[in-house]
Amino acid sequence: MLGKDYRSFDLHLICGDMDSIRPEVLDAFPDARIVRDDDQYSTDLTKTLRLLGCSHESAFRNAASKHESIDVAIFGGLDGRADQALSQLHQLYASSKAKPGGIGDLYLVTASSVIMLLEKGLNRIRTPVASGCFTEMAGIVPLARPATLTTRGFEWNLDNEEMEFGQFISTSNHIIDGEVEVETTEPVIFTLELG
Repeated sequence: MLGKDYRSFDLHLICGDMDSIRPEVLDAFPDARIVRDDDQYSTDLTKTLRLLGCSHESAFRNAASKHESIDVAIFGGLDGRADQALSQLHQLYASSKAKPGGIGDLYLVTASSVIMLLEKGLNRIRTPVASGCFTEMAGIVPLARPATLTTRGFEWNLDNEEMEFGQFISTSNHIIDGEVEVETTEPVIFTLELG
């Protein structure tokens, strides 16, 4: 599990408009590259993804050239202000439409969950519940538009069920297989509880 001491991470880049960063935070990362972006029409996460996607930093360029894209895990993005948390969920949807070059899948990681966007169509997700990485708890929530879903590998599978935020969503479901399938007519948020 992640602790509150983020200094233990090998952080090399801090990107944003810097309008609310506290000086002691910057002081805690003296070796970080600071990239100031004054664009007030995008969030700090959007700015960072844009920078990573077109970055000439060798680590990102090498990763992108080997695998065509790099996946990004965003830690702590749902902690704190509710409007910022909703913005992070919005970014998952926005990234599926127009990912910056070199950026693959996005994962929001909290102290208790991993959240990802499942694209329209058939999605297969390996769920190593037996390893202790995850518990059996999972959820599927369509935020942007209603979706029709069929699932396999859950205790309560869906069979061509229509889901809509404010109507029916699937939370607190149990994974019973090492791999689950989610077939959806629209992108949906998928959550896994960390073990």
